[in-house]
Amino acid sequence: MFALLALVLVGQVALGWLFWTRSDELAADVANANAQTQRLALDVAGLATDVAGLEAASPVPNTGGSTGAATGLPDYPASGPDPAVGLTIPEITGIDHYTGEEIRLGVGDRATITMVWAHWCPYCQDELPMLQDVVASGALDGYDGVRIQTVSTFIDDSRPNPLGPYLEELALDVPVLVDDDGSIAAQLGMSAVPAWIVTSPEGEVLGRFSGAIGEESFLAVVADVQALVAEG
Repeated sequence: MFALLALVLVGQVALGWLFWTRSDELAADVANANAQTQRLALDVAGLATDVAGLEAASPVPNTGGSTGAATGLPDYPASGPDPAVGLTIPEITGIDHYTGEEIRLGVGDRATITMVWAHWCPYCQDELPMLQDVVASGALDGYDGVRIQTVSTFIDDSRPNPLGPYLEELALDVPVLVDDDGSIAAQLGMSAVPAWIVTSPEGEVLGRFSGAIGEESFLAVVADVQALVAEG
């Protein structure tokens, strides 16, 4: 009887050891998979020519809720294929804050990269000086098939860094269309900033992505868009 009980106890201990060992292995596998997923999500350097596949490089402040407009692009998805790719950008016109000239968003004689930003967004506050430095330095001089535009949206006077003084401080050399009521962001299907929309000269959406991407990845996007336009 005692021998049988001892055998049962030994078996239970062995099973318990196997269970915990396997649990540790599974936990390690999950941790490794999570680490790989994070590295992939942060890796914007491998963009190549697929601008639609660019992932966010940092957390993105969200304005909350869906922005989808009946006459605009579908909402930018949290994951999976972007339903806006291949669609035509809505016809949106406005006045450039700096020059007073009329802007037609995303349509023109060249492909367009449009940055959507908010004055209170810390990631936007990092990206905008980068954008200005790239333009002012002449780094885009070889990319005559691409133009840059921006949209300032989600204006909130109760938040830090008021828009008016900030625009004067920035003194951007790229157009800024001020979206006073958030309707332009809604038509573009974007509820988080910074956001980027790439369109062909005819206004076809080639890709959308969100997050702060930095100078190297931005220039990679510009080069890829130029190549796409050249390929027709």
